[in-house]
Amino acid sequence: MSLEAILAKIDEDATREAEEIVRGATAEKEEALRRAGTRLEEQQARDMKKLELEMDDLRSRLQEHARRETRKKLQNRRRSIIDGAIDRAVSALASADADRYRQMVGKVIGRCSAEGRIEVVISRGDRERITPEFLESCSDDRRQFVLSEGGFHDHTGGVILVSGRISYNGTFSMIAELAHEELVMKLSSVVPLE
Repeated sequence: MSLEAILAKIDEDATREAEEIVRGATAEKEEALRRAGTRLEEQQARDMKKLELEMDDLRSRLQEHARRETRKKLQNRRRSIIDGAIDRAVSALASADADRYRQMVGKVIGRCSAEGRIEVVISRGDRERITPEFLESCSDDRRQFVLSEGGFHDHTGGVILVSGRISYNGTFSMIAELAHEELVMKLSSVVPLE
């Protein structure tokens, strides 16, 4: 074999071996890229699932927060409506005609358990409706009701009864305030929350 034939054979073998190495490297590269692509797709799927769970959690928390805020606003509005209704009722009682008004004040006075001379403090607007004659008609053997000379109260309707150092606030606004929670409970069924 001549030197040229040997060199051609070596060149041919080297080219074949180089091509096999390139094919093997290309196959390894493609397999590595395929595995890397699969890992990336799996990681992306995990990240997307995690992101979806986080978004669902955030959405749920935001919805719950919105429900709580809405419920609070509705409760405040309902309370405001009920408070307004109570205030209007007190004003309506205070502006009743003289006979009806005296009947209501008479019931307040009738519940007084004090004995002796009892001063009755009225509002400025009641000077024509709550008179000494009316108070005399409410008096009995144990109690004498007289108009107070100490001034007027500034509440909406009703009276304040004073016996010595003890006073009983029988103003309509105070009676409504004392009965407020009970009235709210009763009116709550009329003004539903939702």
